[in-house]
This record gives sequence, structure tokens and C-alpha cells, in this order.
Amino acid sequence: MLFRGSGRHRYIFALQINVLKASLVCCQRFLYFTVICVDNKVKVLYNKNNLLSIHKLYVAIRKILKDICSSLLEVSRGVINMLHEMINKFNSAFVFPSAHTWVLILLAIAIGIVFGTIWLSLFWPPLFKKPWLWVVFIVSAFLTWAAISFVQIPQLIWTQDIGNNLWNPDKLSYINLVLLEGISITLFEGIAQEAGKMIPILFYWWRNHRILTPKFGLIIGAVSGAGFGVFEAILKININAPYSWNWSTVGINGVLSGLSSVIFHTSSAALVGYGLAKHKGWLLYLIAAFLHGLGNYSVILVSNNRLTSNQQIVWMGAITVFIGITALWLRWHKPKEIASINSADILPDTTPQASIS
Repeated sequence: MLFRGSGRHRYIFALQINVLKASLVCCQRFLYFTVICVDNKVKVLYNKNNLLSIHKLYVAIRKILKDICSSLLEVSRGVINMLHEMINKFNSAFVFPSAHTWVLILLAIAIGIVFGTIWLSLFWPPLFKKPWLWVVFIVSAFLTWAAISFVQIPQLIWTQDIGNNLWNPDKLSYINLVLLEGISITLFEGIAQEAGKMIPILFYWWRNHRILTPKFGLIIGAVSGAGFGVFEAILKININAPYSWNWSTVGINGVLSGLSSVIFHTSSAALVGYGLAKHKGWLLYLIAAFLHGLGNYSVILVSNNRLTSNQQIVWMGAITVFIGITALWLRWHKPKEIASINSADILPDTTPQASIS
């Protein structure tokens, strides 16, 4: 009961009035934010328009988040599948078909080593005076195969996915789509593989205070390229001889494919090493990568019946012979004023005067 009276009573009366006002304000705000949910439909008792706008915003945000989560889930599945393919590709070099016997495996290894020994010996590398070149030989094979497995495979998958998503069958046939995709795929193959062989050369160049003579650049490049060339030759010979070793199963394609791998990879890396010593490393690297991709593109042309097997042999042979002769000519070319080249001319001199010359 509200009443007026003495000072104490007036104080209590004022307090009651303030409590009543506060209660009315709370009720008003309560009604403003009260929402009754019936059958998952929001019914607003007060300021309905604003609360409906908030609800629509909430639904839109929830939909966006749901789409983002779905996309992330799809991407994660694609990444997992791609990682699975990359690991399988890397392991495939060390897993031989069940039909292989140790005799076939060792025979393929022996043939690859013979090819590598014959061609690398033409560059006359000081493998026994500089035993660390054996490390370059082995590391190059590992790094280049890793580049194929973990760099080249993702690019292949992404290129095919982009091409298939953008492909319009009314404007472009599927065969032409494959041929167009093959251009970027093979060019990137050359870039990735030549980069893998170039890493040991760059490491030596950096450790040697960025001093490298052209002759020794050719030699260390040849050793680096031969490492992967022998490795790939062994793989190709094993692929062409899955059950037995005879001319009908291996044939001229298997032998020439293994030999061309050794010649091309050894010579292309030698040219890159020479270019690095001449301060033209990037230029010769891109040229080697382009020739690499140009050679690999013949495989796509054969698979789409645009080239025959014999034409592919001529295609690859021309590229391999050209780059091989060029590398050997640079290795043994002597300026007119120099009568002979000894080991001091081949091995790099770390003195500042040698770097100027």
C-alpha cells in the first residue's frame, strides 16, 4: 500500500515508485526480446520486423558456414587422395612387379649403369679425385624423383580438373582438350625435373662462394643428370620387361628409351651447370626444361594417334642427339689460344682472381 507520511515514510514511498518504474522497464525490455518457437517458426511479440531480420541474417550465416564446411570437407578429401597418389608414385620406383625375379631386376640395374657409365665417361668427371661427386649422383636421383612425385603429380591433377571443369564439348573435342592440357603438363614436367637435378649444382655453387668454372659446371651438371638418368633408365627397362628378358618383351623401344634417358638427363643438367658458371643459369635452365617438355609431349601425341611409334623415336632422337652433342662440344671445346686442358683448368679455383677471369 502506498501512502504519504513522515520523512521515513516518504523515503519508502519514493523507493516503491522507483522499484515500480524499474519493473515496468524490465517488462518492456522482456517483451521486446521475447520469442515463442512453435513448429520451428519464430513468432515475435514485440518489434517483429527487426527480429525477423536478425533471424534471416542468422539463417544466411548458417547456410554460408555450412557451405564453407562442405567445401573444406571436399577439399580435404581431394588433398588426402592426392597425397595418396603422390606417395604411391614415389613408392612405385622401389616396388617391382610380382612377376620380376632378382635376375631381371639386377639385369635392368646393370644395363642402366652401363648406359650411364658409357655416356658419363665422355665428360671425364674426376669421380675418384672428388669422391663427393658420388653424393651428387645419388642425391640428384632422389630429389628429381621426389619432384616428380610431390610436385609434378599435383600439377597433373589440378590441370586435368581445371580442364574438365572448363571444357565445353560444343566448342572443343575431348582429344583436343587432352592435347591442350598436355602442353602445360609436359612443360611443367620439364620445369620440375630439371629443377630437381639443378639443386645439387646450386648447392655446390653456393658453398663454393658462387664461383664455378664453365668446365667444372659441365662436369658437376653431367654427374647430377646422370644420377637421375640411370635411375629412370632402370625404371623404363623394368616397365618394358615385366615377365622375362628377351628382345620381344624389351625390344628396341625399351633399350632406346633407357639410353635416351641417360643421354638427355646427363646432357641437359650439364648445360644448366655450364650456364650457371656463365651467369646464364636461368636461361639454359628454361631451355633445358622446354626441350624436356617438348620430348615428353610426343608421348601424348602417340597416345592420341597423332604420331606413330617410329615417328616418336625420331622426335625423341633428334632432341636427345642435339642436346647431347651440344653438351659434349662445350665440354671438350678448346679456344685457339689454349693448346691443352689439364685438371687445373677443369677444377674450380676459389681465388678471387679466378672468378674475375
